[in-house]
Amino acid sequence: MEHRSDSKDNHESESSETCFETAQDSVSENASQVLERIQNEEAAARIAEKEDKIRRACEMRDLDALVSYATSEGGFLRDDIRRQACKSPT
Repeated sequence: MEHRSDSKDNHESESSETCFETAQDSVSENASQVLERIQNEEAAARIAEKEDKIRRACEMRDLDALVSYATSEGGFLRDDIRRQACKSPT
């Protein structure tokens, strides 16, 4: 009878390990999703801030700032902002 008990304990142990690994995978996946969401929110905030700065530079006709934004990563971000910036100095 002891052999059956050992077999049952071994099966329960394997089952517990599998359940634990599944839980770990789920937690890791959730953590990855949260991290991705935070990174997306931070990127969106940076883009919105840059857009605001570009629009203010257009209003102030600050050509040095506009050149800086145009040559930075992402440039003027979108065509509508680019069109506004390009017509601004005239």
